[in-house]
Amino acid sequence: MDAWIDHSILNTFTLSADALRISAYYFKNRGGKIEMGPLWDFDRAMGTDGAYSGDWRPWNPRAWIGNDGYGGSDYGTDFFNPAPVFQNPWYGRLFTDIDFWQRWIDRYQELRAGAFSSNSIFGLVDFFGNEVSTGHSREVAKWSGLTSARSGQVTDPNGFYTHTFPGTYAGEIAFQKRWLGDRLNFMDTNFLARPTFNSAGGSITQGFILRINAPAMPSGSTLYYTLDGTDPRAFGGAVSPSALSASGTASIPLNANARVTARAYNAAHQNLTGDRNPPLSSSWSGPVAATFVVATPPLMITELMYHPVRPASGTNNNDDFEFIELKNTGSQPLNLPGFRFVNGIEFQFTATNAVTQLDPGQYTVLVRNTAAFLSRYPGVPVAGQYTGSLNNSGERIELVGPAREAVLEFEFHPSWYPATDGNGFSFVARNESGPAADWNSALAWRASTFLGGSPGTADPTPQGIPPIVLSETLTHTDLPDLDAVEL
Repeated sequence: MDAWIDHSILNTFTLSADALRISAYYFKNRGGKIEMGPLWDFDRAMGTDGAYSGDWRPWNPRAWIGNDGYGGSDYGTDFFNPAPVFQNPWYGRLFTDIDFWQRWIDRYQELRAGAFSSNSIFGLVDFFGNEVSTGHSREVAKWSGLTSARSGQVTDPNGFYTHTFPGTYAGEIAFQKRWLGDRLNFMDTNFLARPTFNSAGGSITQGFILRINAPAMPSGSTLYYTLDGTDPRAFGGAVSPSALSASGTASIPLNANARVTARAYNAAHQNLTGDRNPPLSSSWSGPVAATFVVATPPLMITELMYHPVRPASGTNNNDDFEFIELKNTGSQPLNLPGFRFVNGIEFQFTATNAVTQLDPGQYTVLVRNTAAFLSRYPGVPVAGQYTGSLNNSGERIELVGPAREAVLEFEFHPSWYPATDGNGFSFVARNESGPAADWNSALAWRASTFLGGSPGTADPTPQGIPPIVLSETLTHTDLPDLDAVEL
C-alpha cells in the first residue's frame, strides 16, 4: 500500500495528463507487493502548454486535473475518482476510504519535509538543467523548425494560469521552478499544516520542556498529541481516547522516555472536494513524531544460542533450539511490554507474555520453538517465542524500547568463537553490565562454560585449565617396546 500511495502522490504531483491511463502499469516482483510504474509521457506534464500540442491539461498547477479538456471532453486522468475516459477501478475505490486518504496526506507531508521540500525539488531542476544545458543548442540546431524556448505571455484558453517567457533556456528553467513551487503550494493549502517540535528528539535531561507548535493554525483548530507513541487520530478519523489536547502551543515537561506524536485537527477544514477533486476531506494534518530519551532502559542481551548443535534424534531442525537471554541489569523492576526486536528476529513484548516484568538482576529467555527448547532445557521459564531465526553466519540484532528508543544494537560473528558455531556452545556476555557499545566487539563475549549454555541463569565462571607439559617421548622403537608420549 505504501508503494501505491507514493506512486499516486508522484502522479498527482507531476500532473501528467496521461500518467495513469497509458503510462504506468501494475507489476509485481517475485516475493514482492503489487506496484505501479514506470512513468513516462512527460512531454505532457509539469507545465507543457497547448501552444505546441493543443493539449492544455498539464498547464495549470493549481488544480488536481486539467481545467481545459483535450478535444473538449478529455480532462486527463482523474487520480481520485472514476471518470468517463479512465474508469480508475483501483484508486477510485481506495480514495473513498478516509483512512487511505489520511495515509496519503500523511505520506505527502512527510515527503514535503524531505524529498519534496522546495529546496530539494529546485535542486533537482538545477542539477538536471545544468546536465543537459550544453546539449541544448545542438538539439535546436539539429531539428529544423524547433524553437529554442517559449517566448512571450502564455495563458490557457480559460485564463487559469499565465506566465511570461523570455525566450531563453534559463527562462524555461525558471518557469519549471515556478510551476513546481505553485504545484506544491496548491497541494499544501489543501491540508492542515503539521505541527512542529522545538527539538528533533534524542537524548534529553530530565524535566526538558518540549514545545509543540502549530504554525498558521486556522481558527477553531486543536492540537492533539500523545506521549506513548500512539496516534492521536483514531481509526475512521475520530480523536483517540488517549490523546491530550491544546488550543495553541503545548509545553510539556518530559521526565521519562517518551514517544511524542502530534497532529492538528479542525472539524471545519475542507480540502477541495467534488467533481474532479478528491471525494473526501480530512480534518487532520499529517503526524509529526519524535522519541525523547532521558535514560536508556537497562535491558541487555546476555546470551545467544544462534547455531545450536543438531539433536541426536527427533527433529532435524537445529534452529528450533535457538534462544536469546535477556537480563534487567538495572536497580529497579523493569516492565517489558513495548520492548521489541526490529532486526535479527521479530518479537514484541506485550501484556500477554508469560513474563511481563523483570526484577533487578533477573533473566528471561526468548526462544525459536518453545516445545523443542523445553525438551532440551526442561523447567526454564520462557517469556515468548519469536519468529524468524538467527543467522548462523552472524547478523545485526537491534532491540528498541517502548518509546522506540535504541536499547541495544550489535553485530555478532561466528569467527569470534568457533565453539559457538554449531558445536553446542553459546555466546555469553563477559560483563553483563558493561557499556552497550562494547557488544559489537568479540572482547565483550566468550563461549559458554558448558555445552548447551545456561539459559535463564548466570553462566558459570570458566574453570582454569591445569597446565599440561610434554615431558618425554619414545619414538622409532623395536618390539617389544612401543612408541610413547609422557605427559
